[in-house]
Amino acid sequence: MNTIEVDNDVLNHLKQNAEPFNDTPNSVLRRLLGLDGEKSKITNKTHKGSAMQSDEFVKKIINQHYNYNGVPRKVGRYRYMFNLNGKLVYFQNFSKPTNNLWYRLKSSAIEELKSNNAEIIFTYSVDGIYYPINVSELNTKLEKNNWSREDVEVNIDPDNDYWRELNWRLERHTI
Repeated sequence: MNTIEVDNDVLNHLKQNAEPFNDTPNSVLRRLLGLDGEKSKITNKTHKGSAMQSDEFVKKIINQHYNYNGVPRKVGRYRYMFNLNGKLVYFQNFSKPTNNLWYRLKSSAIEELKSNNAEIIFTYSVDGIYYPINVSELNTKLEKNNWSREDVEVNIDPDNDYWRELNWRLERHTI
């Protein structure tokens, strides 16, 4: 066996793809690279060509989903929060092949969104999908699940359109 050094991002990705009490870093890498004879555990969905960059994918969604052709007006300090014809829309983007889409909604962003007609869009440009979520519907789900932390952790299984923390099937939200 050889020793390699990996940065924290790589280590976190390995942990994210590990099967608890089963995997070593080597077995995770073998599986992800398709070296163990099994199909890679990276998402089973068919990838639609190369992944679009987040900026491109957000522009495409703004144009197609919201029929907005101008330059969107950025709101506050958030790079991907826009006012689109009176609707506040906040994009959270993920653009690497995986079987777990991870996002974090900061409490400050959630507060900004609560006071408006707002939507959060979780994007996954690798497969060209996105999940538009109405903020009031999200708040109802958080209350129902007794969410007590300030920030909201979001782990979505893109193969099953499932938000793990909230036990929420997102099929009707998938576009």
